[in-house]
Amino acid sequence: MRYLYPNKISAVWASEEATGYPVENILDTHAEHPWRATSKDAQLKLTVGGRGDSVGLASTNAVGATVTVKDATETTTLFGPTFYDLTGIADWYQFFTDTGIQQTELMVAYGEQEAGHIIIFDLTAATGDLLEVGVARAGIVRSVDEPGWGFEEYLVDYPIAKKKLASGGDFYIKGTVVSGFRLEVFGHRTDTFWAIMRGLAKQIGEESIFWQVTTLDNPNWTIFGHFNGMPGGPHTTLEYSLLKMDLIQSV
Repeated sequence: MRYLYPNKISAVWASEEATGYPVENILDTHAEHPWRATSKDAQLKLTVGGRGDSVGLASTNAVGATVTVKDATETTTLFGPTFYDLTGIADWYQFFTDTGIQQTELMVAYGEQEAGHIIIFDLTAATGDLLEVGVARAGIVRSVDEPGWGFEEYLVDYPIAKKKLASGGDFYIKGTVVSGFRLEVFGHRTDTFWAIMRGLAKQIGEESIFWQVTTLDNPNWTIFGHFNGMPGGPHTTLEYSLLKMDLIQSV
């Protein structure tokens, strides 16, 4: 399992902004409070103020993304340009809003950079859509042991309205459906249990960050989410503990 924390983005810039949807929106924790462009194509720049090796975008309707990383003066290319096709649900973790717009979570590892640098996204949405991004984060991805006993994936429905009618039927207006993951990680107490319990959970509480549930490079299990209740678990042996976590997607 991997997580991206802390966030090292110090400034953001976009080539265009729709009224009421400034680029600064990507720095809050509300994925449905996005930056929105005035067309389907736009460029997004993230200034990383220190060491970093990965970047994440949450709730973007982009169907294609080209990622380039340059030094702080934008004179030297450090990574890319690399194109990512975001059109296939088999390849990228996606969900669909109540308006039917495809939303994608994207994490890109670009190699560790010790000094400040700039991440450039050239993004394209589908024809007829206005490009948007809900959240952006960049920094160092930290790893803990692979789930020793596996994990469970589940969905939670947040309907706009749901009511049982006198006729016996249901009144229902769909809202956002989000994903969650329940994990049981059996690992070394210092490297795994305390790293999450004391090194992370005590610092962030239920703050939303980027998680990649498996250490395999599988974007299907990447979410921008938070602890769904604090983690915990028994100290099963003298050196190893069973860490139980529940992560739920933030919107």
